[in-house]
Amino acid sequence: MTEETIWTGELREKLQQPIDDSLRSIRNYDNVPFIKGNHVIDQLNLLFGEENWAFTVLEREYLSNAVVVHGRLDVKGAMPKEDLGVGPLIGDSPGAKKMAISGASTFCLKRCARQFGNQFGNSFYDEDVTIDDNQARQQGAPRAQQQATPQRQPQRQATQQRPYG
Repeated sequence: MTEETIWTGELREKLQQPIDDSLRSIRNYDNVPFIKGNHVIDQLNLLFGEENWAFTVLEREYLSNAVVVHGRLDVKGAMPKEDLGVGPLIGDSPGAKKMAISGASTFCLKRCARQFGNQFGNSFYDEDVTIDDNQARQQGAPRAQQQATPQRQPQRQATQQRPYG
């Protein structure tokens, strides 16, 4: 008995269509387009089905001013997509650490999802939307978003699987 695939020609075509403009947001400090995390989760559920995908945090690393997350997005019938996400660490309270982990995990999920095509914002990278570091600093980009200084004290976490759906 063979497993039914979700990867139809219709799905492949849909993934390459331009994303709906209502899902597109613009960062205030540099005018770069992005998709909010909740919209990515909604798109994953809509296109693949809630039961057909899962996001796993493989590793976390704590830097002096940021948290880096290495994660994997598994979609039924597709090669896993892995990437990194960075969340700025502002302060040293437990709440600040949780916010940095959450932000890095969401950013990682979004970076993994974009590898599936334009419905997850991959087409944003075709546009001329880059900004140099000096211009970002002048426009008030937070230090952690400019560059995470690698003064590391790595702390590895056990693998966590978090199905979203």
